[in-house]
Amino acid sequence: MSICEKPAIPNQPSIFEGALNVNILRPGPTIHGLPRRILHRFPKENIGILKSIAHEYHKIGFTQVGGRFRRRSQSDQVCFTKRCAEIGLNVLPPLADDGGHVENLFLENAETMDIFLSHASDEETAIFTHNMYMDLYKAHKAGVVYGDRWSENILITPQKNLINIDFDIEISGPYAKEFEAAQVAYYILAGAKSKVVPQLAKLLSVPYANLDVRYIETFLRGHAKHFDSNKKYGNLNKEVNALVELMYKEYESYRRG
Repeated sequence: MSICEKPAIPNQPSIFEGALNVNILRPGPTIHGLPRRILHRFPKENIGILKSIAHEYHKIGFTQVGGRFRRRSQSDQVCFTKRCAEIGLNVLPPLADDGGHVENLFLENAETMDIFLSHASDEETAIFTHNMYMDLYKAHKAGVVYGDRWSENILITPQKNLINIDFDIEISGPYAKEFEAAQVAYYILAGAKSKVVPQLAKLLSVPYANLDVRYIETFLRGHAKHFDSNKKYGNLNKEVNALVELMYKEYESYRRG
């Protein structure tokens, strides 16, 4: 269950579990005359999901080129999110942290990226994609890699604001930025399909992103291979091939000036 789902009983605590957290949604304070809810997140152990991530990252090709991942502790996540907020990145900083759990303001009626892209207009998709990469490259320039940027870790509010959430997984290594950029591209591609290929090609190859497009290709193709038989995220070989081909053309065009 995503953290943007509503509780079954309004104004009552609702408990649901993520892969690495137990979440409790409770009534919160009134803000600007409107009642708000607070999400309390408690970490939980899940060796199975960590093994699954290890398998996924290896099959995609990330760990094969020196990539690493680890689970961030709760205190690490709090410090990380606060740092991101100070830089001006699109994150939701915690309201409180008592060492045992973290409190966040619940984003009412926000949608995960895949749900948003399923009904977004071409213009909304283009604006979201641009904003996503501008935020990502701002993070990279500041030395920040979010980690694990799949569809359910990216929210869009009713006001069309982009919010990154869930920083349980840290990724590092010589091509962590390329992996993150390719991961975001793959999940946008899964939601928007071929209409977003020209824009992604430009965004992945622009000089200011300072990315090695060879590894972008490796990780895009790795995602397509890993998710090939997945009903929701699979069957994207055609779109990935088109994106890679156009990305190299854009890259060469930028190089020639």
